[in-house]
Amino acid sequence: MAQFNVEIELYGAFRNFDDGKALMLELPFGADLAAIKAAFVEALRFRDPDFDSEALVEVSAFADDCTILGANYSLAGDAKLAILPPVNGG
Repeated sequence: MAQFNVEIELYGAFRNFDDGKALMLELPFGADLAAIKAAFVEALRFRDPDFDSEALVEVSAFADDCTILGANYSLAGDAKLAILPPVNGG
């Protein structure tokens, strides 16, 4: 089965896990958003074994250059994505 590289840019609260480069994942063709999120959590735990913010990942949006990805997103090739945590403001 084909494997694709997924580069994840970190924003907001996830910048705490930024080591100066994007987080790289390797996922199979057809991986859905849930699989991307699970691989992302695993990769963050690899960078920081104390990572315990799975809930933040669940409420965060993933986006490509053009759009916020929906639950029906399916990986069809190498991708560059961003994770966008919710923000509060006033």
